[in-house]
Amino acid sequence: MIDVLTAPELWAGMGAGLVALVVLGVASVRPFVRWAGPVAAALGGMVPAAAALVAATTPRSVWIAVGVLAVFGAVAAFTPAVATVALAAPGAVMLAVGTMFAGPRVQPPGWLEAVVAVAVTIGATVVLRTDLRVPATAMAALALGGLVLGVPDTEIPLAAFGAYFPVALIGAVFLLRPGPPPPALTALGGAGSFAFAGIFGWAAATGGVGRPASILGGLACVGLLAGIPLAGALGRRCVLSIATLVVQLVLVVLAARTAARQSSIVAAVVIGVAVLMVSTAVVWLLPDRPEPESRLSGA
Repeated sequence: MIDVLTAPELWAGMGAGLVALVVLGVASVRPFVRWAGPVAAALGGMVPAAAALVAATTPRSVWIAVGVLAVFGAVAAFTPAVATVALAAPGAVMLAVGTMFAGPRVQPPGWLEAVVAVAVTIGATVVLRTDLRVPATAMAALALGGLVLGVPDTEIPLAAFGAYFPVALIGAVFLLRPGPPPPALTALGGAGSFAFAGIFGWAAATGGVGRPASILGGLACVGLLAGIPLAGALGRRCVLSIATLVVQLVLVVLAARTAARQSSIVAAVVIGVAVLMVSTAVVWLLPDRPEPESRLSGA
């Protein structure tokens, strides 16, 4: 744990994340121009995403692929779920084929590119559908933290987690206050949801390439990001709350310490699917409406 806390990649990410926090905070809390607040709310998730890419010294090919994902994600926010899958696929394929394994330490297995392309395509869809229901920035940051705990090579996951953490933390603090939190500090938006899915898939693949089963298990660290839209399809809704974030933290640690630590691909998949099933089931235990302001304020 000490090694993680002193890792230069984490602090590079934190530095970039603090810049992202200042940008979003100024735009959403005290905007200089009338349109700054709405733009920050719609594209807020792109700011920590860009910070993560800068902190991770990302190859140009990954920048391009994540950019393509972001462009299509901005459109996907206004489309049905089926169209979202089609819009996510081009960027996901670009990320997986010939881009994400620039300079790998070991030769990745041949099946990994296809798995990552499919995972990013599906991941972009479910993260966006979650963010449209429940602002997802804090849950996304926790998912990246799960990769830090689960994959063997943590440089890129650490940088990405550090970049998302400051915005996610301040957004969570706003949940303790009466009234809705600033959307730019809590929601990813369409572009940011797709960009996060690409960064998460890239971080999982590069961090786990030395133990491929950890990639498949690490994907389960999305937790409620997958569970919320699956439960929504069954008619259950929930809202962003401290309880939601606590449950996400528990699910992420569970996935990181079980599914992502397996050396067997079969075991990683079975445990990962079980964690995602639990992630869907626990949505029924979460609040389905905001707390009254009188209770939040202690009145």
